[in-house]
Amino acid sequence: MAKAEKKRSPRSEQATRQRILAVALKLFAQRGHDGTTISEVARQAEVAQPLLHYYFESKTALWQAAIEMVYTEHQAEFAVADHLVHSLEPRLVLEMMLRHWVQLTAKYPEVGMIMQQEAGQISPRLDWLVECHLRPTQALTAGLLEKAQQEKCIKAIPVEHLIPIITGAVRFFFSSGPYIKSIYEVDVNDPAVIKNHADYIVDILLKGLLMPTRK
Repeated sequence: MAKAEKKRSPRSEQATRQRILAVALKLFAQRGHDGTTISEVARQAEVAQPLLHYYFESKTALWQAAIEMVYTEHQAEFAVADHLVHSLEPRLVLEMMLRHWVQLTAKYPEVGMIMQQEAGQISPRLDWLVECHLRPTQALTAGLLEKAQQEKCIKAIPVEHLIPIITGAVRFFFSSGPYIKSIYEVDVNDPAVIKNHADYIVDILLKGLLMPTRK
């Protein structure tokens, strides 16, 4: 009994759950929700299928939990920097936002792949994504952009166009890692490449968005 309890210690349970989520995120990105099976997640995570069901009652619950793992981290990091958002100049806030976006996307390229799969048609999964994560996140982003527009720091491009432009510029590079590697021989997971991509995004997008500095 003592041995069984040791296996179910909080630390052990958390480690097992995180391993399952990491495998699930990868498989959902590669195969989509419908193409991924619970049995394959369990096999690759090296856990018994009944144990996987102990943590997640259904495949959709597992899919949601994998996405929430990423957004929880994103929200926690942004909350730490919240005081900076309200104290820095809009230009600096936008640069900070873009660099953070690149770093998170590089760490979890699977999310961009999943978003691309789900964005193509109306479904309960897309509704969940929009209501639980995309709408709150984009509301924050839109607020930052609109504040910069009001202060005439950036051009008055409608956010419904501007946010997808930024999203595409950030996500495609990392969610298309095999393609980038094949055609350009560049490893998108290389920390130096990630930093360079953030520099290029900031340079190209901000220089294209920023209003001329008043002399």
